[in-house]
Amino acid sequence: MAASKKFKNKSRCTHPFCQECIAKYIQVKVQDDNTAKIECTGLDCKHDLDPFSCKPIIPSSVFSKWCDVLFEDYVLGFERIYCPNRNCMALVVNESERNGTLKKAQCPSCKQWFCFQCKLKWHAGHRCEESGNLRDPNDIMFGQLLETMNWTRWPWLWPLC
Repeated sequence: MAASKKFKNKSRCTHPFCQECIAKYIQVKVQDDNTAKIECTGLDCKHDLDPFSCKPIIPSSVFSKWCDVLFEDYVLGFERIYCPNRNCMALVVNESERNGTLKKAQCPSCKQWFCFQCKLKWHAGHRCEESGNLRDPNDIMFGQLLETMNWTRWPWLWPLC
């Protein structure tokens, strides 16, 4: 087989497969199976195929779909919600830690702060259970002041009503 026809998987592995066969293999894995991580077909090879190494040998529609499937696979590994701002509704992903607890988050699209736990507008100084009851703008401003000044809320000084 000519060296120009041999498939090269970036610097991960090189096997004597024709590029056309690898391209068909990728197409089936992506379009029929919705597979994100496609393993090399080399005997006992444990490497995944590199999408950018494969891009020149596969149709652009297959490459685009593969990128979409890879993105979905990546995002599904993280906690995610939609921005609570009715005018935005962008997907927000908690990339801080896998299965980590994120409380305060900022939408990358509209820049609004919100609570990742209760999925409401940020409620500084108030617990999630209380945030749904906040209607008075003074309560909201007081909560923001608590946060800005790093004040601690003592339950016996500020009773729950």
